[in-house]
Amino acid sequence: MQQGNSQEASHFQEWVFKLIESLGVTPDLQSDPLGFQFESEGRMARVFPHEEPTLAIAEVEVCSMLRLDGGQVARAAAELMRINYDARFAHEWQAVFDDEDTLVVWRAIRMNETDLESVADILADGVERAAQL
Repeated sequence: MQQGNSQEASHFQEWVFKLIESLGVTPDLQSDPLGFQFESEGRMARVFPHEEPTLAIAEVEVCSMLRLDGGQVARAAAELMRINYDARFAHEWQAVFDDEDTLVVWRAIRMNETDLESVADILADGVERAAQL
């Protein structure tokens, strides 16, 4: 699969094209998909490349921390560390603060084991987990 700039598509891009094709749509091979996002139940859900080329990241926004004071953010951070500690063997999701001080839940996706239906299931699970926080 070639892109418009004659470079070979990355593993992530090929995976995105395959997901698009599974919808019965012909992907624009000239495009450079850096990921995709959509809103679900008032939350932004994203899928984008992981630094490990065989993985992708699924991420769902929970809420912005910018509206909280320092003490509330500190309590939230301590609670999130406890939640992540308790859940580390139960599931692959983690709750973290991103670069914009937004609380997100995220997990890695093994692209070679994931089709469109399983991506949809993973994101639905992430939206549900975000709503619980």
